[in-house]
Amino acid sequence: MVGSFGLLLIVAALGAALRRGLAPLQLLTQGARRMEDGNLQTRIPPIASPEIAVVGEAFNDMADRVLAREAELRRRTRWPTAPPAPRPPFSPL
Repeated sequence: MVGSFGLLLIVAALGAALRRGLAPLQLLTQGARRMEDGNLQTRIPPIASPEIAVVGEAFNDMADRVLAREAELRRRTRWPTAPPAPRPPFSPL
């Protein structure tokens, strides 16, 4: 009986540790999906795990660059060199 209870406690502890360990990866996955959906303001909060924190920081740097490039593209397509010339008035055939 005590052996079964001890085994149950070990399994529960391992499950909790696994969930805590996967949580940062879930944050990264959710952030990537939000970016994919067009939410370029998505950022990953600081992560305690040093190995995964590096990936989170790289994600945020990438998101900043994507946002800056999109802003630059929008700026360029609005006024490529000069404002567009006015259209001539409509004239019947």
